[in-house]
Amino acid sequence: MSQSIHPFDWPLSFKVPLLVGALMVLLGGVVSNAVLLQLSNTQENHIRHLSEAYLNGVSSAVLPHVLRSDVWESFDVLDRARSQYGGLYVKNTVIALNDNTILAASNPVLFPTDNLIPQMLNELFEDGKVLVIDEIKGNAWMRQILREDGHEIGNIYAEVDISEQLKIRRNTLYTLIAFTMAMTLLMAGLGYALVSRMLRPLSVLGDHVNAIADGDITDIDEATIPRRKGEFHRLMKRFNAMAQALRDRETLSQRLAEEEKLAILGKLASGMAHEVNNPLGGMGNAIDTIRKHGDDDQVRNRSLDILERGLDGIAKVTQATLATYKGSGKADHLTRRDLEDIEFLVHHKITRRQIDLKWRNETPSKIQVDASVTRQIVLNLLLNACEASPKGGQLHFHASVPNDHLVIVVEDQGPGIPDAVAAQLKGENMSVLSQDRHGLGAWTVGTLLKRLGGHIDIQTQGVGQTQGAGTKLTVLLPLDHEVGAQHAIA
Repeated sequence: MSQSIHPFDWPLSFKVPLLVGALMVLLGGVVSNAVLLQLSNTQENHIRHLSEAYLNGVSSAVLPHVLRSDVWESFDVLDRARSQYGGLYVKNTVIALNDNTILAASNPVLFPTDNLIPQMLNELFEDGKVLVIDEIKGNAWMRQILREDGHEIGNIYAEVDISEQLKIRRNTLYTLIAFTMAMTLLMAGLGYALVSRMLRPLSVLGDHVNAIADGDITDIDEATIPRRKGEFHRLMKRFNAMAQALRDRETLSQRLAEEEKLAILGKLASGMAHEVNNPLGGMGNAIDTIRKHGDDDQVRNRSLDILERGLDGIAKVTQATLATYKGSGKADHLTRRDLEDIEFLVHHKITRRQIDLKWRNETPSKIQVDASVTRQIVLNLLLNACEASPKGGQLHFHASVPNDHLVIVVEDQGPGIPDAVAAQLKGENMSVLSQDRHGLGAWTVGTLLKRLGGHIDIQTQGVGQTQGAGTKLTVLLPLDHEVGAQHAIA
């Protein structure tokens, strides 16, 4: 099933004529409404003037008879008035007294004498109107008040046939609609032809841009470029210059491809050596512990467990590196014990630098984040914090899961983090390793955080401050972020 194209994605050669046609329809509607409104006002004024002339004549003639309530003379006036207004077709005329009783009517059958005027007439003129047009029935009702010495003595109602005027209005409307449609089609067709011609250079440019996207970098033929130095001429000339620059860049990229491969391999090898060296320190400490206290079954089993986990960590690093290029399986979830083991892995650094480690692990037994990757992040941060901390200083570690994130806080009393290292911790400037001694660890942490969708917040007093200024690193890793072992970085 084909997917519909959004109107914003339609080609200009179609959208512009469509817009012209829409504007013509809008203009035609506005003009038609104005013409019909003017015609309606003109017809209404014409009907009002004729009706007023008719009612004025009738009221002048019938007023003495209304004062005497003379029915027959009133009928006579209505009969004579019919033939005196040839431009106005009066269907019915009703003369009513002040008490709303009918004195006389041109159609006595429909409006009997001495009966009350129909409720319909009262409703038509209850808001003080003098002219009411009913387009459905094709008629109009007029009312004129009969007065004598300022006193109201009755009313004259006249029903006028305006079907011819309404027919003229309808014919005018149909003519305007037909004219508007014809002009819309004409302007749309003309707009399509003109726009297609105007945008032909843009179409050529678009074809060449699409060809570049497919890997074919070719110049626009000089014969196709407009001779006049307008926008399209300059745009096509700049495109050809860009195409030449792309070809030069592609040639240069091919020359540097081998050097770049060597650089990537060097970085990968350095990272693997760095990550393998981290658990080796803890494993060496476990071996020393066995040599000194091997007779103690609890100490020996604990040290052997650390050795086993260290070897398992090294295996995971190498497996993750292979998985980066060959694919990988599903990652294991982090456990509380995984984090507790890290405390022993950095124990040799803590002891050597006489650091007071404040350890708080408030995580549940199982955490839905990648175990191998998270251990590498925490281990790198703790080792770097040990290097930065002064001898005899304090180092704080706190892990918790307050909501939908694993939160890890590492706080030292060192002089602060250089800007280049801080940038790589945040996943910035990853193409160049910092010359700082902790640059590789920062690059590793930044890469891992970026791939896991994590975030690190750095609070420091700055580089070169007095001892105790300190740095606080807060890592947030989202839970349920399915990341395979390939995200472990060597």
